[in-house]
Amino acid sequence: MSAKNGAGLDHCDGDEAREIEDNIGNRSLSPSLEAAQAPASKRKARHEVAIGVLLMLRRRWPQTFARLNARARRPLKVGIAGDLLAALPDIPPALISIALAIYANSASYFAACIEGAPRIDLDGKSAGVVSPDEAAHARAQLDKCQRREKPKASPAPEAPRRVTFTELRAAAARRRQGAAS
Repeated sequence: MSAKNGAGLDHCDGDEAREIEDNIGNRSLSPSLEAAQAPASKRKARHEVAIGVLLMLRRRWPQTFARLNARARRPLKVGIAGDLLAALPDIPPALISIALAIYANSASYFAACIEGAPRIDLDGKSAGVVSPDEAAHARAQLDKCQRREKPKASPAPEAPRRVTFTELRAAAARRRQGAAS
């Protein structure tokens, strides 16, 4: 399960993402929480657990959370983290925060955050709109994502220098003089 730009499974194909969702959905989070607290590769382990939390959120609130590989996501309600903390007291706040960061820091989420777009709560109902400042921030983040994803253009190879007929004659003459000596 590799991540690209903190976007979770955005680049998995549909079958792979479904398989990952099914496999993670069948595990409990408690062994993963222990792994997340281990000193070795703590950050990676927390990221994987946060992906598991996102998959659980998707199963519990499919009207709110899009598939992790979806190209379209809807803007979430401002303060939805508090709603999640109240609804899921067994999940550590840090994991909810990381999971929401993964979900909301994707190009598809930034693209959905246009001025006036409705924000949704856990029930999928409208809960405010995206403000002009939020839309401007999302556009800037989307531009940053797109610049990061663009392959860096390699410099064009230099065209070989064309040799003129006069230069060829001069080279032939030098060669003949060297052979004659």
